[in-house]
Amino acid sequence: KLFVSYVAAVSASCGIGFGLRQVTKNYNLAHNIFLRGFIPYTAITLASCFNLYFIRWNEVTEGITLRIKSPITRIQNGRDIQEYEWKEVGKSKRAGNVALAKCCIARMVWSIPPLFFPPAIMRAVFLRRAW
Repeated sequence: KLFVSYVAAVSASCGIGFGLRQVTKNYNLAHNIFLRGFIPYTAITLASCFNLYFIRWNEVTEGITLRIKSPITRIQNGRDIQEYEWKEVGKSKRAGNVALAKCCIARMVWSIPPLFFPPAIMRAVFLRRAW
């Protein structure tokens, strides 16, 4: 399962990267920092989401176990002590879909700083000073 997920994610990433490169081959990417960063960003985030769905597919098909926290009061040394236990209330496929969607969005947001900020900073440095 892990190997299949890895192969699917790498294939998706390479396919998207090569496909977007073919689409943008007529553009001058040296001067367009957005397009230059957009190709790897798209490839990485979509591969990450594919990998996530392949690894956690059972959460979509079988659902996520839903639990509630219930208080339990017990007496110890003449004092009431309140503890909690988790009781299972069912399974939800919708919760599985929502959890995976939120995780994909988080992975997309986390990929922005390392892929867009360094090229922007380097471009500003090189434009400011002639090497």
